[in-house]
Amino acid sequence: MTVRWSMRPSTYARMMRGSNQRCYYENSGYFNFGYWAAGAKSQREASEALVDRMVSRIANRTGRILDVACGPASNHVP
Repeated sequence: MTVRWSMRPSTYARMMRGSNQRCYYENSGYFNFGYWAAGAKSQREASEALVDRMVSRIANRTGRILDVACGPASNHVP
């Protein structure tokens, strides 16, 4: 299978570390669509709302959460 340039991991990683992405996400480390229905006014707020909403659905909040996604591994819940 031939991998297009735009799909190469190095291109994706470079894009995520770029200054435009950091600025758009307010240096939050998030790289997701977010949850805008929560009244978020910025991408960072929407990203935080998405994590909060996902975690709120977990009945037993003990233990660890595995975040399986592509991104800089910054989606964390204290």
